[in-house]
Amino acid sequence: MKLMRGDMGGAATVVSSLLAIAQLQLPINVVTFTPLCENSPGPKATKIYAMNGKSVEVDNMDTEGRLVLPDALYYASTEFKPHTVIDVAILTGVMDIALGEIYSGVFTTSDALWNRLNVAGESEYDRFWRMPLDEDYGAQIYSSNADLCNTGGKLAGACTAALFLKAFVDGIEATDGLEPSVRWAYLDIAGTMEFTRPTPYQETGMTGRPVR
Repeated sequence: MKLMRGDMGGAATVVSSLLAIAQLQLPINVVTFTPLCENSPGPKATKIYAMNGKSVEVDNMDTEGRLVLPDALYYASTEFKPHTVIDVAILTGVMDIALGEIYSGVFTTSDALWNRLNVAGESEYDRFWRMPLDEDYGAQIYSSNADLCNTGGKLAGACTAALFLKAFVDGIEATDGLEPSVRWAYLDIAGTMEFTRPTPYQETGMTGRPVR
């Protein structure tokens, strides 16, 4: 339970990023969404419907973050018609196991967006590692009692979480021979949210990554 204070780390970093953008007066248009909720399971908490109409089987209440993110992703991508959507969250403990405290995992549909994130991360020593966003993992969350299941089990858990979120971003699929209208990246900061040992760059404790 000690690390639960960091469970809102994704929301904290996007709010901090927006504050930094405002203070630096960067000439960009940005909208920030922080879906927040109380995790209170009840008798109706086994199946929900997202804003885009997809049904979700709730197989694990410890993966509650991915039950609120879909509506934020769908609302942002449909209401504001952005060219880029970047989603930051602490969704999977397996990302912590895979990359530890050194790299934040990135899942993205866009090579160009990945390249820009990678360059920015190296410049600020807030480094990223690109992870596979492959539909071959989809069978773990598509074969359920609903359109999607909120967990695909332990194996490749970070990859299935990314595929789950991808289903709610409007505009990332090519249609009628046209290029996708939205570039999307999901940053999993489960491992990098906290440093357990000091480094020359940062002391121990909550890191605020990837605000830089």
